[in-house]
Amino acid sequence: MLKKAVEWLNQRKADQPFFLYFPLGIPHEPVVPSDQFSGKSGALDSVKKDPKYGDWLYQGDAMLGEILDALDRNHLAENTLVIATSDNGAEHRAYEPLRDSKRSIYEGGHRVPFVARWPGKVKAGSVNDHTVCLNDLMATAAEMAGAEIPDHAGEDSVSLIPELLGASETGVREATIHQSAAGDLALRQGRWKLIFKKGGNRELYDLNSDLSETKDVLTANSEVAAKMTVLMQDYINKGRSTPGVAQKNDFDLSITGQMKGKRKRSQKSDASPD
Repeated sequence: MLKKAVEWLNQRKADQPFFLYFPLGIPHEPVVPSDQFSGKSGALDSVKKDPKYGDWLYQGDAMLGEILDALDRNHLAENTLVIATSDNGAEHRAYEPLRDSKRSIYEGGHRVPFVARWPGKVKAGSVNDHTVCLNDLMATAAEMAGAEIPDHAGEDSVSLIPELLGASETGVREATIHQSAAGDLALRQGRWKLIFKKGGNRELYDLNSDLSETKDVLTANSEVAAKMTVLMQDYINKGRSTPGVAQKNDFDLSITGQMKGKRKRSQKSDASPD
């Protein structure tokens, strides 16, 4: 896959717009570093004590490096936005201080790194603490290409251009929806995260002071929870979390009890660049 990607980049011209999606399997399981990288990282896996895991990550870094080298070699780097991120939390790997891992409604389930390089536009070494979502890549790419997204597509996508340019003081997102594999839902808005458990229970966390989600502050902040509940229901009613024509959900959905069906339209990942 890497060979094909590099070959394709070698065929691009500096004045020719392009989009490359490179879905790297690393660091997902199975952990199978190639002979070239086995035993080379010297890294210690502090979670599972797998001697191959560090080499697996090392190989992933090297593959990304070859993509970046290809951009440089073909004089594409100066006018190319590069984003390196992940689509969910680590598989069966809970990294403190985050709670739980992939498939969970808690932060370890969907909080991931989000790193961007765009010479002359993204300030080198800058850090953005606003919440963003992988859904936003659609609206971001559309704005860069000068394209319009139809009402029935990208219902939860917001352009990240203001975030990338450092022009957003409060964040481009009003709020972000999460969903777990078990069917739990959550709404993240600023410091607050309100969880709607599939069985009807709710939990509220202040992520500014409790990133590990150990202290449920729902009772002490009932007004916050009430406002967020209204917002969540509004998103459900409209079938979208962005301005636009209301859309029909794929099936009936409720935050007062069990969901009817297997899936809903939601924002899968909280790609906060923390």
